[in-house]
Amino acid sequence: MSRPGNWAKAWELFKKSLSGKYADKKYIGEDAEGNRFYELIGTRHNVTRGYDPSPTSNTKPAHEWQAWLKRTRRFPPSPEEIATNRLQQQDFRNILSWMSFHCWLRCCLTNNDKNDAQL
Repeated sequence: MSRPGNWAKAWELFKKSLSGKYADKKYIGEDAEGNRFYELIGTRHNVTRGYDPSPTSNTKPAHEWQAWLKRTRRFPPSPEEIATNRLQQQDFRNILSWMSFHCWLRCCLTNNDKNDAQL
């Protein structure tokens, strides 16, 4: 049995474009802000990824979701993974703020010692 020719393929694509059923959205997940992520199935290319932004949120998707959209990661992130990464970021920020405070305090104390020595 032979495959359909080029004209048959073109005619089928033309009919799909008129009917609006060229590609189907397969919803993959949703983030905490309410953005819904999907894959377009049935396109000529590989699977196309995108997201519907939340009407209430004006922020970009999480970095994990952006990596999935750009195809730098294969599988979508889980909510647990995102929560773990947020906790690690918060811990890192706490350590940085502690370090910057102590560096500032040490700088102030050494400057006071220099000022006392000059008097």
